[in-house]
Amino acid sequence: MSIGLFAEDNGPIMWRGPMLHKALEQFLSDVHWGEIDTLVVDMPPGTGDVAISLGQLLPRAEAGHRHHAATCRAGGAVRAAIMAQRRGCASRV
Repeated sequence: MSIGLFAEDNGPIMWRGPMLHKALEQFLSDVHWGEIDTLVVDMPPGTGDVAISLGQLLPRAEAGHRHHAATCRAGGAVRAAIMAQRRGCASRV
């Protein structure tokens, strides 16, 4: 399942926090995932609203953070891990 399915011709999806939160909520409740061992959520840099929403919607979740060296410096991964820990989520970088 991908939010990209809502994009026209591979265009951007310009949703703000409340719309993103509702989309995540629907993905987690309305999509039949079956038994999930691991759910991978691929987010572009700077999507703090999504990370916060995931922490609220999946309170027992653990987070792993990976940033590609060519596109983002290591500080972004560290900040994402700190944010996850502040939300009470186990986190690894």
